Amino acid sequence: LSRRNSAALSEHFDFGDLRVYPARLLAQRDGMEIALSLRDTALLKKFAGHAGKTLDVDALAPYCWQSQGKGDAKAVEWQIGQLRKKIEHDAAAPTLIRNTDAGYVFG
Repeated sequence: LSRRNSAALSEHFDFGDLRVYPARLLAQRDGMEIALSLRDTALLKKFAGHAGKTLDVDALAPYCWQSQGKGDAKAVEWQIGQLRKKIEHDAAAPTLIRNTDAGYVFG
């Protein structure tokens, strides 16, 4: 691998108790690896860049599978649900990505 490629593979950001490696499409928690999709990593980056701020459906729709664009709440709900199954300790009681009256929030 070139230096540039190896640096990209090692770049990460923390998301709660997860360490996310976008170029490798994975996260780690307590030494365990969690496989992520491109959409998962894009959503996690979006949330990490707006920690503590509510992101509405319109802000999240472009990162979701089969979204029809603005106001596509079903696509956002589905994508967040899939992501929660991967990253939350208990997807039914999420602590990393929480619902608010106006959307979703990390932190």
